[in-house]
Amino acid sequence: MIDLVQYRRSRGNTEGVGWAIVAAAMLTLMTFAVRQSTRELHVLQVVFVRNALALLLMAPWMPSTELRSVTTRIRPFLPRAICEAATITLWFSALSLVPLTEAVALSFSLPLFATLAARLFLGETVGWKRWLAVSAGFAGVLLVLQPGRQSFAPTALLVLLSSATAAVAAPNDGGPRISVAVHAEGRCGHHSSWWAIR
Repeated sequence: MIDLVQYRRSRGNTEGVGWAIVAAAMLTLMTFAVRQSTRELHVLQVVFVRNALALLLMAPWMPSTELRSVTTRIRPFLPRAICEAATITLWFSALSLVPLTEAVALSFSLPLFATLAARLFLGETVGWKRWLAVSAGFAGVLLVLQPGRQSFAPTALLVLLSSATAAVAAPNDGGPRISVAVHAEGRCGHHSSWWAIR
């Protein structure tokens, strides 16, 4: 006899994986769209259009009660909103100035900044193994940046700043504490995914 609980769980996992693949594909397309559109439009215009379209698409799924809770408790959301705005502006700016392959490679510095943010803002314990992994990760970032060479492009620092602000925005004040919150909001387009590294 088929275990219905197990079947539903496996079906849910399969659907989740499917949606993750669709999201990754759409967000990759968005990265290329941003790259192309910033050739003719100012970055802030692209950021505005992206957020306006996102609001229109998400509005039907936003209950009025949730909107009221945000407006009545704006204070906890304000710092995160500022960080998110800075993140997307810096990321779109980087996409317009930095070679795409380099921008995407440097964007993987996000988990490194998230580890630091988890320690600084959540008070999480980070063991020596994680610090070793963070050090190795930053070494990889330096390898991509090559700051001592003439080919070094200061504009690549925009990607690192984007990762840093995304990491600061990541900790969820209202939910359970997580070991390392990596809000990979959009690396290859700002995909909103939460990862917990325990």
